[in-house]
Amino acid sequence: MFQQLITLNNNSLWVILTFVIVFIAVYIYTSLAWMAIAKKKNHPYPWLAWIPFANIGLLLQLGGFNWKWVFLLLIPFLSFILTFIILPLSKRHFLVYAIGMSTSIVLSFAIFIGFLIFLTIAHWRIFKSLRYPEWLALSLLFLLAPELWLFGILPYLIAIGYVAWGKNK
Repeated sequence: MFQQLITLNNNSLWVILTFVIVFIAVYIYTSLAWMAIAKKKNHPYPWLAWIPFANIGLLLQLGGFNWKWVFLLLIPFLSFILTFIILPLSKRHFLVYAIGMSTSIVLSFAIFIGFLIFLTIAHWRIFKSLRYPEWLALSLLFLLAPELWLFGILPYLIAIGYVAWGKNK
């Protein structure tokens, strides 16, 4: 019985493999695009586009913000640790557990939304400074709707590709 639980059928493996391939393709595309945009903006370290978390710092710098704002992203991760590792240890105190979990989830979501809006402002500034339509930055907000996420990422990918390799006004 245990072996049946851990074996994956053939369809599951294809789904996982497809997800991994799409993720790698999107990561390579966005890294190439942001590296090209950083070169257009004469950033001294365009290769930062390839390093996770550093690439967000690069976007913030290109948008005129301090790169240290990227550390705000650590709060949801710390909240995850609090919610799913530390708080279950206090199950004897259900009220502490319930309040802690609720607060943690709300705080993480609020920080995620705030940071996404912050990144949208950075994108707006980047596109404006390179003389591209600023409204392209709003394509990032499609990622807020979970049901649109798969298709919502396409306008964002098109927008950064246009800014990276297209001709400006």
